[in-house]
Amino acid sequence: MGRYIVRRILAMAPTLLVVYTVVFLVAHATPGSPWDIGTNRPLDPQVKANLDAKYHLNEPLPKQYLSYLWNALHGDFGPSYRERSLTVDDLVREFFPVSLQIGACAMAIAVVFGLVLGGLAALHRGSWLDSTVTLAATVGISLPTYAFVSILIVLLGVRLRWVPPLDGMG
Repeated sequence: MGRYIVRRILAMAPTLLVVYTVVFLVAHATPGSPWDIGTNRPLDPQVKANLDAKYHLNEPLPKQYLSYLWNALHGDFGPSYRERSLTVDDLVREFFPVSLQIGACAMAIAVVFGLVLGGLAALHRGSWLDSTVTLAATVGISLPTYAFVSILIVLLGVRLRWVPPLDGMG
């Protein structure tokens, strides 16, 4: 078991590097700059040039890639382009406890439902209950998160009106 965990941890580094590289390239392939987002007032060209220089956006792509990777490895994820007065680190520190609570609740619900439904399916092996639980588990694993969240928004927010569907998005 220990060797398996070590292998998984060692596999994490190249996986994160690939994800970082893809996100970096996609971000640089999109038109515009971070300073164009969410503002009705265009920036003065000199201000934009100063911001590009400050955050090394005027440097060659390979240098930007390595510079940001070096900073990210040291815990500096740079400025938030949406909340200009905050850094990404500030936002992570602010919202991580909430994300941790939501993740813990989701894990508790998944474990309880998984154990109960898995136990029922095992007790009634080959029955319609076993088939239904197996189908639900397969769909749950296969369905992309964004599709599942969209379904939950429509179901819980629009149809049942248990939660406001647009709260916090405006």
